[in-house]
Amino acid sequence: MSIRKVKLEAGKGVLSIMSRNGDDNVVWTHGDSGSTAMAERVVKEHLRAGSAVFAVYAAAGAPVAPGVRERVGEVERTERRITSFDPRANEIVIVPRMQGG
Repeated sequence: MSIRKVKLEAGKGVLSIMSRNGDDNVVWTHGDSGSTAMAERVVKEHLRAGSAVFAVYAAAGAPVAPGVRERVGEVERTERRITSFDPRANEIVIVPRMQGG
């Protein structure tokens, strides 16, 4: 199994979808209607399927939201569970519903 990290550029967000292979990533550009709409569709599909979805906000200008605040180096980070896509997030983590077998 390989683990890969997506390095984000300013003005971009990433969906990290947990899977059997580690995680799958979808990157969107803040303000770009095409990539934002695609990321929103993915989040909606996973919410309908019962996945847990969390938004991560980091750096200056991050929206104030209830959740866990911690300092990572000099960057303040806020994480919270969401029930709809938030294009302002730096990262959205999707944890699919566990299935028994």
